[in-house]
Amino acid sequence: MGESGEITIAVTETPEGQLHFNLSPTDPEAESHADINGLFFNVTDGSAIEELNFFPDVNAEGYHLTDVKAADDGVDGFDDGPQAGGSFDVGLQFGTTADSSDGEVPSTNFTLWTYPGSLSFEDIDLSGMRVVVDSDESGGEVLEVSGMVDPDMEDSDADTSDPASALMDALTLTSVPEEEDEGGDTCEDDAFDMA
Repeated sequence: MGESGEITIAVTETPEGQLHFNLSPTDPEAESHADINGLFFNVTDGSAIEELNFFPDVNAEGYHLTDVKAADDGVDGFDDGPQAGGSFDVGLQFGTTADSSDGEVPSTNFTLWTYPGSLSFEDIDLSGMRVVVDSDESGGEVLEVSGMVDPDMEDSDADTSDPASALMDALTLTSVPEEEDEGGDTCEDDAFDMA
């Protein structure tokens, strides 16, 4: 995310039909990291999402999620918090103080699911996401998706005839770690990394 790719978002589609989002510095060895204050995204047209649920709960002890807003094209920011720079369906605010974006959050994660049904990558407009960083001291900066890489396309042995791989030419696809009780088959097309 961002022109210099300072934040990476890894999105994993779980076998249970959930989407796990992990936001972290692209370069963990950098001297300083952006303070992640907000994430905004849209639900794709035609999605069968009835009700979105989030883990952790807002203001849960030990976690960074401090507020959630959801309204069809009705979320543009948070009171005294990160502003999206546009209208989105969903906004999440992160901080270390309840109900605010105060405090340094260089990395965070959350899980998204729906009831009834399950979620997949196609239900979220991943390429249109926005991350707001460093908004506590000033207006902050709105980061857009600046690159998505599909490592399978860099592999000469990869099968590029899969329409999903061709469609997501800029998305990083990796495997979800196997469950302890499952056999040797790994799931393909189970995670996206975006910088």
